[in-house]
Amino acid sequence: MFTRGGVYRVVKEALGGTFAKLSVSALMFDYILTGPISGVSAGQYITGLMNELMNVANTSHWLPPALMDAHNNAFQFNMDHTSAMFAAAVTIYYWWQNIKASKSPAAKAMQVMQITTIMVIVLSSGASIRFS
Repeated sequence: MFTRGGVYRVVKEALGGTFAKLSVSALMFDYILTGPISGVSAGQYITGLMNELMNVANTSHWLPPALMDAHNNAFQFNMDHTSAMFAAAVTIYYWWQNIKASKSPAAKAMQVMQITTIMVIVLSSGASIRFS
């Protein structure tokens, strides 16, 4: 069993094979659950953002009539269904990326770090402008 960090080997040497298998199983269970839970959580934030943008667009009279109900309220996405669809789409995307043969995983990791850094800078500059 290969798990990042050598958990199996370290625990096997310290506590024996049974505890090593148990620890690796718990770690793999954690890895399997972290992705979907994080995806649903991110989906809820994104759905909330979309709903808020719909309200702002409606208040500013930018929203087309097709996206309003009979009482002139903005269309609102269902939080549960939309976040679950987002989580499924993200999980499928990353599964698809992982099964493809990757020539340079380090280059992909560098791209993720660059995008994350740019997002942090943009969010930080927006927060500092708003609060100053």
